[in-house]
Amino acid sequence: MINKKLINIIILIFIIITVSIISCEKSKDNKIEGIWQLVNIADINSEIKEEWTFIDNNLTILEKIPDTAPDTIGTANYMVEAKLFKTLVPISNFSGDSAKAQFYNGDWEIINFSKKKMRIVNCRDGRNLTFREFMKE
Repeated sequence: MINKKLINIIILIFIIITVSIISCEKSKDNKIEGIWQLVNIADINSEIKEEWTFIDNNLTILEKIPDTAPDTIGTANYMVEAKLFKTLVPISNFSGDSAKAQFYNGDWEIINFSKKKMRIVNCRDGRNLTFREFMKE
């Protein structure tokens, strides 16, 4: 028979792991909030900027062109799902140009994250990966 001390240790370890996972999820959720400037890797000198604003599970995507008012590309819902070995940001209900919805909706995986930089990837069709790199404003 397993002694009570061993059972108590197992229960304590389980509680610590559960609390750690929950706090990690909350931590990433708070850190993603804010304004993120998309880095246009294809044309680093482009004057057209895309800005993603994450606030309270709502995402707003703007296009900014110098000397013009920002244009809203669309809005969507998002959430942060911290798993044991990866963090997902499911984006859904994109409202805007319906042809562009396929480029925004989906499960984006955070592959690199710091206070000032975030890289996410999405595999929409099971074959092609879409990468996005951002700098926090």
